[in-house]
Amino acid sequence: MQNLETSIKEYVGMVWSTLFDQSIAPDDKQVDPQSHLAIVDIRGQWNGCVNLYIPSSLAASLAEKMFFMEAGTSSINEVQDAIGEVINMIGGNIKAVLPEPNKLSTPKVIEDARTYEWPQNLPILASATFKSECGHTFNVQVRQIIEN
Repeated sequence: MQNLETSIKEYVGMVWSTLFDQSIAPDDKQVDPQSHLAIVDIRGQWNGCVNLYIPSSLAASLAEKMFFMEAGTSSINEVQDAIGEVINMIGGNIKAVLPEPNKLSTPKVIEDARTYEWPQNLPILASATFKSECGHTFNVQVRQIIEN
């Protein structure tokens, strides 16, 4: 299994470029705690998840770009669909570097990440933070289930 942080950086950059025709840069700032949280689970030979913390304003902007909408017109459903698709694409790429066989779940999107409690047996294995072209910071993490 290659270095997961390197994989995160590679695949997030590729997805961002493909979907939004934008570049991103590594960043070390904190992500806005009042962010959306999108999660895809990976189950099989390797068990865990890939998750995305993304500020609401960036998520709305991406939804509008993805669905060819005017600025300020996206609904919460469109935002959730867009970031669900983003984490699905990132998770699918990360899944490919993990031990097989494994399967990717349907994305879950939580409107306010502060309301989500992570299980204690799901620590962060790798993490990378990025800055979008418009200056918003977002974070992608890989978490692995620790069996008791």
